[in-house]
Amino acid sequence: MQDQLLLTAIRYALRECTSVTVEYALRLGLPVVVCLLTAPLRNIRKVLFTNLTVGLVAEPSKDDDVAPPYHSVWEVWRALRESVPLSSLLWRGMGIEVLDRYVGLATGLALPPVLRSLQEYSSLAGLPPLGISLLSSALFCVTSVLVHAPHFVLTHRLALLSRKTEGGDDVGWRYASTTSCVKDILHREGVSGFFRGAWVAVGCQFVGTLPIIV
Repeated sequence: MQDQLLLTAIRYALRECTSVTVEYALRLGLPVVVCLLTAPLRNIRKVLFTNLTVGLVAEPSKDDDVAPPYHSVWEVWRALRESVPLSSLLWRGMGIEVLDRYVGLATGLALPPVLRSLQEYSSLAGLPPLGISLLSSALFCVTSVLVHAPHFVLTHRLALLSRKTEGGDDVGWRYASTTSCVKDILHREGVSGFFRGAWVAVGCQFVGTLPIIV
């Protein structure tokens, strides 16, 4: 949704401008501006939600009977404020966010011609309109999810906090940097780790398009 809004904003701005320099500046600079404006609130929401819902699952304990690390959003927020600098919370993973915006823009610009070609070829092959719509929707869902899956996995892994150890060490980020997160995923899970849950997302997104198609 954010990528579609960003594409719409860029297209509207390009229609209004007459300078080639301004046109290229809008194409290259607007995704960064959007990230700077929206990333801080998204980061706070993501860190609170991720640690409240999956913190225990992501870091299981050896004990059989383990209480969840956080019982409320306020506990997560208190742990953050006690151990994590505010600037680190607001701007964590900014490089991944900016890269994902450009990837989303490129996909949004490249995919429509591919879908039109697919529809024309399918029509010539004799597929019914419903079959063409389903095929186009499936291609769109698979492409959009797989393109954004690494971003989704990395940003949620980066949002995870470490748990206090028995020695009483302070809570901090599970991963010190994006690089350490990428290395850990590659070492433990391989390339497929960047696409965990992607097919579930594809299925949910495809099912969501069915009412529109049918």
